[in-house]
Amino acid sequence: MNDLAFFSLHSSKNNLEDKLLRDTLDFSSFRSREGVLYSWRWHFLLGTLPLLSDGDAQLTACQSSCEAWVHQWEEAGCSLDQTLRSAPQRKARAVRFDESSSSSTSSEVEDRTRPPASCLTDAAPPTCFATENPLVPAVESSYALQFQVDAVRQTIAKDMSRLFWDVPIFQEPQTKDAVSDILVKYCTAEKREYRQGFHELAAFLYYACHRDKMQAEQLVRDNPVLRSNSFFTVFEKAYADLPAAVYALLRRLILEEDNGLGLARWYYAATSEQSGVVVACERVQQDLLAQVAPELQHRLDAEYDIQSVVYLVRWLRLLFVRELSFDQLLRVWAVIFCERYVQTTAGRRAYVLDDSVALYFATQLLLHIRVPLSTDAGTALQLLMKYPPVEHVEELLYRAIMTNADSCLIRLATAPHVISVADAVTLPAEVTSRQGEILAGVIQNLEQYWFRAEDMKPEELQCLTDSYIQAIAQLKKVRDVLLHGMSE
Repeated sequence: MNDLAFFSLHSSKNNLEDKLLRDTLDFSSFRSREGVLYSWRWHFLLGTLPLLSDGDAQLTACQSSCEAWVHQWEEAGCSLDQTLRSAPQRKARAVRFDESSSSSTSSEVEDRTRPPASCLTDAAPPTCFATENPLVPAVESSYALQFQVDAVRQTIAKDMSRLFWDVPIFQEPQTKDAVSDILVKYCTAEKREYRQGFHELAAFLYYACHRDKMQAEQLVRDNPVLRSNSFFTVFEKAYADLPAAVYALLRRLILEEDNGLGLARWYYAATSEQSGVVVACERVQQDLLAQVAPELQHRLDAEYDIQSVVYLVRWLRLLFVRELSFDQLLRVWAVIFCERYVQTTAGRRAYVLDDSVALYFATQLLLHIRVPLSTDAGTALQLLMKYPPVEHVEELLYRAIMTNADSCLIRLATAPHVISVADAVTLPAEVTSRQGEILAGVIQNLEQYWFRAEDMKPEELQCLTDSYIQAIAQLKKVRDVLLHGMSE
C-alpha cells in the first residue's frame, strides 16, 4: 500500500498515529516497501504537520499547517531585506580629493561617523550627515550587514561546490542554488551562524522532498483514482513550494525550541560546558561500546589510540549522511524522528539527543565491522573514516532500539524477520535457563495486571500498568535472544 492510500485509510479509521508509528518501526517489511513517502512522514514525526485522532479535523489542521510554513518561508525571504532596510542609514559628506577614506584610521572613522549632539535632541533634523566608510563600516550599518550576508553566501557556495553526490538533481546548478538560498534565509531569520555540515543536511532534506514529490506524481499517473484522495490534495499543497517544505523540516531538525530534534546542540558549544557532540562521541565509544563489546572498545582506545571525536563527530552531526546509502538513510532518519515524536508526544518530555537511538545506532555500526576493525590501527581508521556498505540496515536499527532498555520504541518495534528451525542459533544452557527465569517473571506481572483488584487506587493502577508495559518489552527481548541469538 502506498503512503497516500495508507494515510487516507487510517485517518478515516481514526488510528493514523498508532499505525504510522508501528509501520515506521516494522523492520520485517523494510526491504519490500514501495510507495513510502519518507519526507512526508518526517513532517508528521517532526511536528510540522499534526497527527490527530479525529480524521476530519486531521485534514483541516494539515492544510492550516501547510499555509503556516509557507508563510514562514516567505517571512524568512523578507527577513534579510528587512534587516538591511532597518540598518542605520548614513549619508556621507563629500570627500575632497586630498582626503582618502581608505587611508583613514578607525578612530578617525569613528569620529566622522558619530552624529553631532544636535542629532540626539528632539529638534534634530531627520537625517544626520556622517561618513560611512565601506572599508571600515560601523557594526550595525548596512555595509556591515551586507558583508556578513555575503560572507555566509560565499561559505555556503564553497561547501555546495564540494558536494559531489551521484544524484541527477544535484548535477543541476539551480538545485544547489535553492539549497544555498534555504540556508542563507535560515541563518538570517534565526540569527544563527552557519556551520559546516548544514549544507549536507539541507541537501539531503531537499533530495527526500524532491524524491517524494516525483514519486507521488508517478503514483497518481499510474493510478488516477488517487487524485481524488484527500491526502493527495494536502500533499500537493505542501509540496507546491518545495523550498518551503524543506525549510520547515530544516528548522525542526536543527532547533531545540518547541521540542525540535535539536541538532544545534551538536553544532553550537555552550560557553560554560563541554561541546555537546564531544560528550555524545565519548558516550558511544567509552560507555555504550564498552557495555556490548569491551574488547573492541579497549582496542580502539588503548591499542590503536583512536579518539571517538575523530570519526563520530561527523557520524553524529550529519546523522550518518556519509555512512549509508540514501535509501537506507531515509529509513534511519524516520526511526530517529519517530523516537522524537514518541518521547515528546506520548512521553510528554523533552527530546534528549545525547541519549537518542542515534547513539545506539552508531554503536551498532561499530559492532557490525568489529572483525575488520581488529586487523590493525591503519585499517581501523580507514574503515571508520570511510564506512563500508551495509546490506541490512534494518537489523542494526532494531538492535539499536532493543539494546536500550529504556527506549520508548521497544513496545512499537517489530523484529526484522523470523528465523527458521534450520537457521536457529544454538544457545548455551545457561542462556536458555536465564530466559526461562525472565519468562516466569513476565507471566507473574501479566497475571497481576489481568487479575487485579477492582478497588485499586489510581497510583497503584498506574504502577501496575507500567509493570505490564515493561513485561511486554521483556517478552520481546526474550524472543530476540531465542530466535535471533541477540545478547541479553
